[in-house]
Amino acid sequence: MTTELIALYHLHRYQIILNMKNSNGIYQLPVAYLYSVANNIFPYFHTNWCCDDNDPYQDCYTINKDFVTEVIEYMDDLWIHSKPIPTFYDLESKYTKEYRCELVAILRYCYLHQGFDENFYKAITERSPCEANICMKFSDDELLLL
Repeated sequence: MTTELIALYHLHRYQIILNMKNSNGIYQLPVAYLYSVANNIFPYFHTNWCCDDNDPYQDCYTINKDFVTEVIEYMDDLWIHSKPIPTFYDLESKYTKEYRCELVAILRYCYLHQGFDENFYKAITERSPCEANICMKFSDDELLLL
């Protein structure tokens, strides 16, 4: 990954976040996508329209494509096949505590995208750490460029 690609990636992020609303104060893009951009999460649910499944910044995301795909497809398999939904701590055990922040961000992204139903999120958050409050109302504060 070159420094030029990283610089272009950050310019891309800044343009999206700094222009998130139109002159009427309405979001121009889905909030789930905005959240993924602001938090450096591979935009799993949005690659088909933002880059035709060929994301030039694929290697730049802090929470990379492979991990996001693995977590979402694991949860999707459980949900589709009506298997018991794990708690957050179960997910953390599966992926290790080192990935707690990444799991919170991925689950938040899924929630904002409305990727699963409310019962799914209720099961995951039934026993969870306080920072795993993934089902809260969306706020512009989540789009800070840090």
